[in-house]
Amino acid sequence: MKSVMVTAIISLLFSMSVFSADLRICVITSDIDSEKTEMFMDFSANGDIDSIRLFKTVEGGKVVSNDTHPVERVVEDGIVASERQNRDIVILKTDKGFSPSQGGIIVMDYLYNGIKNVRKAYKLKMTKTGKTIELSTLEGQKVNRLMFKGNRAPVVGVIGIKEIIPEFK
Repeated sequence: MKSVMVTAIISLLFSMSVFSADLRICVITSDIDSEKTEMFMDFSANGDIDSIRLFKTVEGGKVVSNDTHPVERVVEDGIVASERQNRDIVILKTDKGFSPSQGGIIVMDYLYNGIKNVRKAYKLKMTKTGKTIELSTLEGQKVNRLMFKGNRAPVVGVIGIKEIIPEFK
């Protein structure tokens, strides 16, 4: 009886560790600076998306931040994925219909022009199937990297993000 209970507990712990492991779904870089952001999804014991982790490094591998955000916060309010000079450069949000068990549309709300305070949005589809998550364009092309191209103005320099360019698997 004792060995059955120990086996059950070990099995439960093993299955929880499989689901609670994080999965890297995307790498984000830019032509503005050397910062690299890796986006991970963490799973709950039942296999739903539990949180989003943004792991940021700069040239040389120096860790800038390693922040974990509950998926509920992303769905309800959005999270600031990038900030410069007290301005929200990229805000990660979801469209209506996003589900931690199936995924949905992820919206990257980004600052296009900081002088005129113009923002734009880039949408990606996140599909969860079992223990895997795929990120793709709305047209269905699988994405593993995103490149932020700087929006530059003469004399001033970088004033925002001109475009987000996906790199395909």
